[in-house]
Amino acid sequence: MKLAAKVWFAIYGLALLAVVSAPVEATGDDKAVDIVRPMVVPNDPAFRYFPNLLKAVMEATKDTHGAYIWRPWVPDVSGGSVRRRARMMKQGGALNVLFTAEAAAAESGIITARYHINKGLYGYRVLLIRRGDAARFVGIKGKEDLSALTAGQGRGWPDVSVYLENNLPVEATGQFQSLLSMLAAGRFDYYPLGIVEATSILKQCGDDCSGLMIEPNLLLHYPFPIFFQVSATASHLVGRLEKGMEKVLANGKFEEIWRKHHDPLLAEISLSNRTIIELSNARVPAFTKLDRADLWVDIRRY
Repeated sequence: MKLAAKVWFAIYGLALLAVVSAPVEATGDDKAVDIVRPMVVPNDPAFRYFPNLLKAVMEATKDTHGAYIWRPWVPDVSGGSVRRRARMMKQGGALNVLFTAEAAAAESGIITARYHINKGLYGYRVLLIRRGDAARFVGIKGKEDLSALTAGQGRGWPDVSVYLENNLPVEATGQFQSLLSMLAAGRFDYYPLGIVEATSILKQCGDDCSGLMIEPNLLLHYPFPIFFQVSATASHLVGRLEKGMEKVLANGKFEEIWRKHHDPLLAEISLSNRTIIELSNARVPAFTKLDRADLWVDIRRY
């Protein structure tokens, strides 16, 4: 099965949540303002949320932190390795902001802004399965039942550690574009996908995925916050992003942007009457604001 480039973008953007930007030298007036370089994937409605929120956060702090320059980068299909992005972030010349699911190590040259930015939405996962295997999932009520089956994920994805932590077999592969074909070929039993990406990925895959379906009765959930990360070479941006998040949370802009981007996507998939299987995630950073209701989605609304 050969995936179209647009399907690859959807998987790549939502699974890694990592960005690369073209190098730009600051000259003249550029030196007096902050330069922000996010990744933008124009054909991916779900991923579009992150740069839009970043822009709102920057706008909210213009009165206290001044003007800024917005220089987005649109990736091609080839993308770049995790190591390359980490190296670029450490150098800070071509890349200074990421949207990512894990807090940065202290020695990485990357600083994590301490507000998670997507209400934990990517911690809710539906299961993509083969149509002929639907009966195998009937009667599953908890992770003990699910442990008889094997999940498929990309090698290096932060979710892999979640499944291992919960004693759920997982096969990790380094090829994002091959996961759907591997599922169809029986390499693993199910492919957990974020609830805002599953429907669109199936649609974009088209006839190549005609033998696959979204399992209708189960929903996995684990804490899975997404953060802004900043190159240490632009460490002054961290305070600006945290102050901006405080402002957009207080004035309702955060909720407005979140619902504008996600409500239509959530409407495309049936979430009612699903059995929710709760999983632990020991890698959630200690500073995560678990007690802030305004920072977490109440999936029961949908």
